[in-house]
Amino acid sequence: MFKPIVSGLLAALVMIGLSAVSSALAELTAHEDHEYPEARSYTVSQDAEGKVDAALMRAGENGKRVMLVMGANWCHDSRALAGWLATERFETMIKRHYELVFINVGTPQSEGDGHNLGIAKRFGLDELPGTPNLL
Repeated sequence: MFKPIVSGLLAALVMIGLSAVSSALAELTAHEDHEYPEARSYTVSQDAEGKVDAALMRAGENGKRVMLVMGANWCHDSRALAGWLATERFETMIKRHYELVFINVGTPQSEGDGHNLGIAKRFGLDELPGTPNLL
């Protein structure tokens, strides 16, 4: 079973040293207010549970781990983390060690606007304290 590793961008960036990247990310853009990469959009999947199941299967077959990144388009930190994970700096390491799955969770802190929260519960989280979250 996976346990939550960190919450928030600062802690997530520490985790990047152990992380990897997904080809499902949207294109990156340099924002004029900062010099770090940022995903333009956080990919929304119609079958997030299926993506998690497929990643778990691939990881078992390839001796890798699964990293679930739970975030949202509205969340600047989620887009920044997705952008960093897509850079050349991390991509090779991530592909070598992880099956990476990005899961759009909407606004889990708002009543009725959370998405795919069953995935968090599946891995032992009753609620998401914020975004992004790495499992």
